[in-house]
Amino acid sequence: MKAIIFAALATFSINAAAAESVNISTELYRNGELVSQPHVVAVSGSQRPYKNVEYRKFRELVGNKVRLGRLELGTTAYFTPVITIDGDIRLTMDVNYVRLNEMKADKFGSLAVDFPQTDGFVYKGTDIIPNGGKREYKSYDNGEEYIYVVSATRQ
Repeated sequence: MKAIIFAALATFSINAAAAESVNISTELYRNGELVSQPHVVAVSGSQRPYKNVEYRKFRELVGNKVRLGRLELGTTAYFTPVITIDGDIRLTMDVNYVRLNEMKADKFGSLAVDFPQTDGFVYKGTDIIPNGGKREYKSYDNGEEYIYVVSATRQ
């Protein structure tokens, strides 16, 4: 009977440790201005999605007809934290931020179409972050400076 109770307690403590959560806060700056602030709480070992987007309609040319298209602008991300044996957090991130740079329009005969031009920030990678620590990632693209700040804390 004691062996069964001990085994049940051991299983419970292993599952409780595996179900530990991680608070992930991020900030994305474009040329010094805060443009996105994803925040999620994820269970260690499981992927957590984040999505904060808006849709902008535009006229696009398909074949010889104009149809209404949808442009997704904003931030989508996936975070997968794993608490390591020494208490650090191995964080896998897949982040995509898209912004509308400009919307050009043109006419082809009697057809008017739009040409959205976007830019943004993409980061895919895995890093080890100490519990309560921060990491900063910089990117320079088309004259734009992006700084992505990530912090992760066990809960």
